[in-house]
Amino acid sequence: MIEVYRGALEHSGSAILKHFGSLPSAIDRMVSGFSGHKGLVVSSDGTWLYQPNPLIQARSMSSLEVVNEFCLSMKSVSIREYEFDDSKSLTLNDNWMDDPIGSGGMSIFDKQSITINQLETLWSIFKPFDGPVYPNKLHLKYSRNEIKSIIANLKKDKLGAAEFRARRQRSKYAGENFNDTKYQEAVWVDMTLKLRDWCLQNDYSSLCYKNNQEGNGENSFVALTDNVARQQKSIFFDEEQYRMLAAPMFVKSLESLNLFCGNKNCMLEDIVWGQNNPTMFWR
Repeated sequence: MIEVYRGALEHSGSAILKHFGSLPSAIDRMVSGFSGHKGLVVSSDGTWLYQPNPLIQARSMSSLEVVNEFCLSMKSVSIREYEFDDSKSLTLNDNWMDDPIGSGGMSIFDKQSITINQLETLWSIFKPFDGPVYPNKLHLKYSRNEIKSIIANLKKDKLGAAEFRARRQRSKYAGENFNDTKYQEAVWVDMTLKLRDWCLQNDYSSLCYKNNQEGNGENSFVALTDNVARQQKSIFFDEEQYRMLAAPMFVKSLESLNLFCGNKNCMLEDIVWGQNNPTMFWR
């Protein structure tokens, strides 16, 4: 058993296919939710233009207003500690970015962690994709009608429907037209579910990968069953501590950046904590 964390707006529902990791990685994910895909852009009047996703109207804010908005965002989420059973975990290579795990094709598998026979059975799922499953390569395996059939089957399956809905929502946040991306999303979700089925048949109850995108590169985990993650305590953002120690440095960083940032995006992960350890602001 290990101690892991997950940040979210709410923590109800199934843990299956949810990601768990270190406290810094959970905090990073919450900050990414605030920053969105666009982060901040300097407006022509020297204020910050904030539009984390296309569903939110762009707003011009001062540096102090950015801090206020950040505090509101962090107060709307919580991070929960879990006791996680990693004893039957399959090690993967993180080659899927923010797409479903199956989108990485055969490149996600650590050949030192599984047998040749296992690789052969996995190849039957992912063939001919020996690397990431790029949208322009879908025709190598599927016709449009076959993908439509996959979508219909996903909608009939509780887990499949939930994962496909999540991809639709993510598409909206990214400013994509889901009518254009739903075919690749359906294939990625379908391959992920087939990988989960394979893992359960081979006595794996979770996935493990080195998380180089969030936190400090520690291992993160994906639950394949509900009983591998046991909820413990919840921790919350300490706004008073943040405003006293980090906010003044954050404001100075923003005011310095807007002098030379031009129209470039300013991502917040590196400056929002004012050079403090972010874990000190969660209790």
